[in-house]
Amino acid sequence: MKIPNLLGYSAIFFLAFGQAMQANAFPINPKSDCNSVSKVVNSMHKNVVQLQGSVQDYNGGIIHTIQINRKANGITNSLNRAIDVAQECAEFAEYESENLATAFLGLEPEVTTTIDVLISKEPVFRRGVFFGLIPLKKVVTKKLTTQKALASQFAQEVSQRTTPDFACVGPRFNETINTDFARALAAFAED
Repeated sequence: MKIPNLLGYSAIFFLAFGQAMQANAFPINPKSDCNSVSKVVNSMHKNVVQLQGSVQDYNGGIIHTIQINRKANGITNSLNRAIDVAQECAEFAEYESENLATAFLGLEPEVTTTIDVLISKEPVFRRGVFFGLIPLKKVVTKKLTTQKALASQFAQEVSQRTTPDFACVGPRFNETINTDFARALAAFAED
């Protein structure tokens, strides 16, 4: 093989390799991965139901306190993941928006029920302390405040990507979150 041919093939290879690397490093159109967003919402739904059960059974004790804290952290982590996944997505197609709206509508009553259960257990949380140091009331208030902000951000991210027919689902979910979390925060407010 002659040197000029080898250089020509090398140049073509490096040019093609460079183009491939640039295409992967900087995608022009982000993909619409509504399926991943729906999976995260369904995972959140599962976490909320599990938290609801743990709070319902709570009568004090360190083991239950740790379980509730772990499950609440799972919801916070799911919300952070949901925001990240939603931010990477392009606009959703009609059927994707419908699937996501259905997932949100399934989650919404569970959030309300969990908040109702949490408020009903407020006297138990008021008496308890986390590891003997931090009043549980403060831990609950901090987690509620964090989750309220994250849920609001997630609802906004989803609203920006859904089709017009389903764009109202995010604000509706956000309204439910704001109302329910405000009730819970008021119940756990300082005396």
